[in-house]
Amino acid sequence: MWKIICLTSKKIFDQVLQILHNPAEHFCRAFLCLMILFITGCNHWPDHSERVVSITDRYPETPEAVDQAYLKSLWDIGESRMAFVVNKGAEYCMPGQIKVVRSYLRRAKMEIDGSLFLDAQYSVATAMEQLDYVNRLMSSLSENSECLDSFVSFNGIDTPSEDFSHELAAALNCECDQISSSGEISVGFHKRLLMVYSAMENHPEIFLSIYSVDENAGNEITNYFSSKGINTRNIENKKGVLSPVLLSSDGLAFSVDIRKQIKKYRLREWRDSIDLESTIIRSPSSE
Repeated sequence: MWKIICLTSKKIFDQVLQILHNPAEHFCRAFLCLMILFITGCNHWPDHSERVVSITDRYPETPEAVDQAYLKSLWDIGESRMAFVVNKGAEYCMPGQIKVVRSYLRRAKMEIDGSLFLDAQYSVATAMEQLDYVNRLMSSLSENSECLDSFVSFNGIDTPSEDFSHELAAALNCECDQISSSGEISVGFHKRLLMVYSAMENHPEIFLSIYSVDENAGNEITNYFSSKGINTRNIENKKGVLSPVLLSSDGLAFSVDIRKQIKKYRLREWRDSIDLESTIIRSPSSE
């Protein structure tokens, strides 16, 4: 469009030059000055293609790039995690915060069902961040809170939910590459291990069993958790024939258990509860 305007202006400029032999026509001189200013700017006008905003630049990640199975596992864990804090009195003492979490998880479920995976990823991440906030509030209330004391007296002593164990085990027993051909943990499976690590780091009651045809095949997994400070007594390598689930194509299977403590579970021990940080949304490279 600008090129057409420039060409038209230049034609008018040529016509003006033809009538400039009459110096009395001052308006032509004024018009000539304006045209010179106008035409000199034509070379600096950007081409229309330079002003187009790239959709790829605005949304660097495509829906196809989202790990859908991993996203669904995160949603399941978000549901279990919300149930956990609700059982500890979060909804009783801070109903508004739990309402926000329920809203984002419900939205994420609808987006996953509608294949809106980028939107669902955002909703799950926001729900996890909100759960982190609820966890911090519960930790600050655990020392001395009439609300939590009232909840405990009304509901009695509660025990940790075992829903986490089922969801964490389901995340590990995925139809994905677990160990690469070079014997290292694959990038996609690394994210799932990070999810379990986040739970084991803050909850000593979680125990992980690794089943394989060769007991040494699970050493890479054990070393991963050990390098991050997880007590190896909470990890067991077992023969695959005893596995409660089918072995994967890599010859591995996992089960997660919550073993009861002898002492009663008190709300003042909240800081030792499961704390799945929202960082599990990020890729391993961002650790």
